[in-house]
This record gives sequence, structure tokens and C-alpha cells, in this order.
Amino acid sequence: MKRYSNQGGESIENQNSASDLYQGQIAAEKKTTIFLIFGWISAALSLISPAIGTISIISGVLTIKYHRKLAGSILIITTLVFIGIGLTGSFNDFITSFAEGFVAGVEGK
Repeated sequence: MKRYSNQGGESIENQNSASDLYQGQIAAEKKTTIFLIFGWISAALSLISPAIGTISIISGVLTIKYHRKLAGSILIITTLVFIGIGLTGSFNDFITSFAEGFVAGVEGK
């Protein structure tokens, strides 16, 4: 097997392995982005239905697994707060009172 080298003296085999490593990093970054998107969407939905928050927590754990510790931790903590708000029903009361105030303001004009 012949080894060819480029002008920098690095073998072509080494360039291919570096390229493969870079492609793997890009794939991992895309997975992490998908986990974060689904995580934040399910976190927002956990305000209405707290059971959906489990999807967000799992997405946060998978984000941490792919070496994005801060983003995953923030997602998990925020989801836990949203689940707590959803369980108490505070968000539903807020939306109801906001809608009533909006309708009363529109009718008053």
C-alpha cells in the first residue's frame, strides 16, 4: 500500500481520518440540536400537560450525553419549573385571567 503525502507532509490516510472525525462531530451536533428543539417544545407544552415534561427531561439528558452540559442542564431545570407550574394550575389561571381581561378591554372600546 502506497502512502501519498500532501505538501504539508501529512499522509492522505491521516487526512481521511480527520475528515471522518469532523463528519462525526457534525452529526453529533445535529443530533444535539434536534434534542434541544424537541426538548424546548415539550418543556413549553409541560405548562399545559405536565406529563409531556418527561420528553423534555429525556432530551436534556441526551443533550448532556452529547457533551452539551450547560444547555442540557438548563433545559432540565426549566422543565422541572414548568412541570411544577403546570401541576399547580397557575399557568391555566394566568391564561384564563389574561383572556378575560383582553376580552373585557376589547368590549370596552
